[in-house]
Amino acid sequence: MKLIPIFIFLIIVIPVRCQNHFGIRSGISFSRQDYGYVGGGLSDYVTGMEVGAICRIHLFKGFNIQPEISFLQKGGKKDFILDQLIIKTNQLEFTMLLGCQLDIKRVSLYLGSGGFLGRVLSKTTDGNPFVNLPHKRYSDNNWDYGVIFSSGFSFPVGVGKVLLDCKYRYSSNRFRLIELGNSPESIAATIELYNRGWGFTIGFCIPIGNELYE
Repeated sequence: MKLIPIFIFLIIVIPVRCQNHFGIRSGISFSRQDYGYVGGGLSDYVTGMEVGAICRIHLFKGFNIQPEISFLQKGGKKDFILDQLIIKTNQLEFTMLLGCQLDIKRVSLYLGSGGFLGRVLSKTTDGNPFVNLPHKRYSDNNWDYGVIFSSGFSFPVGVGKVLLDCKYRYSSNRFRLIELGNSPESIAATIELYNRGWGFTIGFCIPIGNELYE
């Protein structure tokens, strides 16, 4: 965290090359779920894919906004006494990032943060760890939203730039409510699941418009 003020100071004092870019990216995601009850903790990671399109729009010296649209996979794997519970979802997600950029010779370093809004397209649930309970009910929310943090670097190749990117997503909206008990009228426990995850992608961007120096 102490490096962030230094990073912003360097952006202010060092001249930067500013240009809008459009590109595509793809890679791998590592996601898990936060079980919102005492002792629940975090599930194990499951891996998936992530592909998307990005548009980086220059605002002023060293700063930009970056809207993105992505298809990605989220979920988690949790071990219980009787069985595992493995959840996987396919989601379409819109992201808006505010970022800062530092150019050092031919390499551009950047940091960003913002929010995302996702829609679950499909989902699977494997395992039955609550088989000993007479009543269990899953109530899912197909909308996902939260905060996102991004970092990475890019360098020129041919007419564009290669982009290496890392993102962390923290969902604020509950994905699933699990109700457990002897009957619908006698609920003994509830479990709330929230998505958490990392994404690592590589992409290629092409410039849009003219390059500016500030």
